[in-house]
Amino acid sequence: MKDASYEDKKAMIRQAGWLAGLGLFLIYAGLIVAGALMHGEFERDISRTALLNGISIRTLGNTTNLFLSILVGFACFTTAVGIITGTADFMKYTFSNSQKAYTRTAIIGCVLGVVMG
Repeated sequence: MKDASYEDKKAMIRQAGWLAGLGLFLIYAGLIVAGALMHGEFERDISRTALLNGISIRTLGNTTNLFLSILVGFACFTTAVGIITGTADFMKYTFSNSQKAYTRTAIIGCVLGVVMG
């Protein structure tokens, strides 16, 4: 990746952004459609978590809880990785492109995440 030009990097980031946006669109559109099709199946004051769990169980069966748990775990993991690496990258450039600052910030972010979790 070091050999890639600035324009190549911009194009790759643009493609990744479109792919991520399309993926999120499909997920949320699917949730909206599922919710619209099952609008009378649940109480009006149901929590969002219970609604998502109920829709997934009614559409895919009881094994859905395992898949839903794995997907939520992956979503949380990717968000955490993005936050940690973004913060560490910011600190690296704040301290004159220091690899030590990057490493220390990433380690502190990981430890804090585990402790708070």
